[in-house]
Amino acid sequence: MKFKHILVLLTFIMFSSCIVKSLKPFYTQEAIEFQENLLGKWEASNGSKWLVFSIIDIYTEQKKDSLFNSLTQEDLKIYKELKDAYLIGYLEKEQENIEDAETYMAVPFKIKDEVFIDFIPYDFVDLGTSDLLENHLLKTHSVAKLESLDNKKIKLTWLDSSRLNDLYKESKVKLKREIVSPTESDSDNSDYVLSASSEELYQFLEKYVKSDIKNKWESDTKFTLSKVSNYETLKESYK
Repeated sequence: MKFKHILVLLTFIMFSSCIVKSLKPFYTQEAIEFQENLLGKWEASNGSKWLVFSIIDIYTEQKKDSLFNSLTQEDLKIYKELKDAYLIGYLEKEQENIEDAETYMAVPFKIKDEVFIDFIPYDFVDLGTSDLLENHLLKTHSVAKLESLDNKKIKLTWLDSSRLNDLYKESKVKLKREIVSPTESDSDNSDYVLSASSEELYQFLEKYVKSDIKNKWESDTKFTLSKVSNYETLKESYK
């Protein structure tokens, strides 16, 4: 394996290991609430670009020739499941081609008056490694808190694994999890993924939001985004 490929993979693993990951979504269906203001093109302070589409718009565009003529039961099922979800394309500062974007499916939901986004990778970018290695990368859910700073600026802060680690050490959380490591004794290189149900994860977040835990939203993975174009302009740009 080329050295630069190792660096790319390590960067991917280091980024993903900072956030809490789950096999199941962090939301329940009843908590989903679409946030139309998120649609459009956003830019982060580091120059990265976030392209936020309605995933159902993309789906219906692909099916438009038959949408009102021959919708199958499978089409209707997909429509119902995806109608409040986003497809988010993430481009680094130097990237412009949408085909180079990392893509995520994201679902907005609320706990009381606070908005959260559940993320799951939709498609991996080419890491420059073999298909065999990339097939070992598991697509998991993560959760970020959304804060509106003003009409055209938002902040996304991911739930950091160090916060949850502290709760586990203090026996203050009982969410089921699976430990992942190269060997059973290699604790220094271990990671974990939550295996609790969506209902349990949502209940945990409800308690976490109400808690008085110090610095509970302190995180190494956070982005402040400024809107640079509205949704209609974004769609026209990438037709």
